[in-house]
Amino acid sequence: FPDLAIGAYKSNYVTVLSSRPVIRSHFRIITYPSSLSRNSTNFIIGVCVNQTKKGKPVQQ
Repeated sequence: FPDLAIGAYKSNYVTVLSSRPVIRSHFRIITYPSSLSRNSTNFIIGVCVNQTKKGKPVQQ
């Protein structure tokens, strides 16, 4: 996972912020017709987006 380290020059200190994914996204693009000619003036594009929560549920 992409972590971030923050420090100051000659300070001898560094902080590391660890990360983890919390949302998983899936994208799908559909076109009709599937291929277009140069003279095409009409086409249809469909976009599907699905997002799911990832990780442990938060206890309150």
